[in-house]
This record gives sequence, C-alpha cells and structure tokens, in this order.
Amino acid sequence: MQIKVPLEAWPELGHINLYLLACGGDYALVDAGMASFDSALFTIREIKKFAKLSSLSHVFIPNAHVDHVTASALLAEASPADIYINEAELKTMLGKSIDEWLADYLEGFKSNGAPPD
Repeated sequence: MQIKVPLEAWPELGHINLYLLACGGDYALVDAGMASFDSALFTIREIKKFAKLSSLSHVFIPNAHVDHVTASALLAEASPADIYINEAELKTMLGKSIDEWLADYLEGFKSNGAPPD
C-alpha cells in the first residue's frame, strides 16, 4: 500500500511516498519518512489503518535523504522493526556532523525547487 506523506515544511515539493508491504503475518515499510511531528503522526495513523505497529518488523531506508531517513529512530521506538539501509547510503551519513549532513540535503531540496529560505 502506498502512503503519501505531505511535506508540510516544503508544500511545493508535494509529498513523500512510503510503502507498507504485507510479509506473512508481519509488515515491512519501505522508507521511514521525515521526523517532524505532523509527518510522523500522519505516518503512524496511516500504518495503523492496515496494521498494528507491533506487526511492523522491517523498515527499509532507500536513501539517506533527510525526508526519507529521519523518522527511522521514531519507528524503531514505536515498533519492533529492524531498520535497514544499504552500505553506500550509510557511508554518506557517517563522518559528517548533523549540520553538514542537513546542509547537504537542504541544498538538494533547493536544487529541486524548494524556496531558499
């Protein structure tokens, strides 16, 4: 099932796509989404329409962009899910301060149409 999570901080960019997949009696989520209060609440409400959080066993992070990875810690706390990210994406995050990491991704947002402020 596709979950379209609105990007309230950047409405001109639209939404983030998350995918909830049935895996036997459990569920997997592709993409964690963004760790803003509204985005996280929206994501959890959408998941709960189809599955209990206790049945979320895996969260797969496709890339290390701030709008795809930052809610992973929240989902790990709210569910028994294991979090997975590929080695190349993990390396883009390691060795950078949070300020450097966010600056890189904010620049990416700007280059894709987000306003500079």
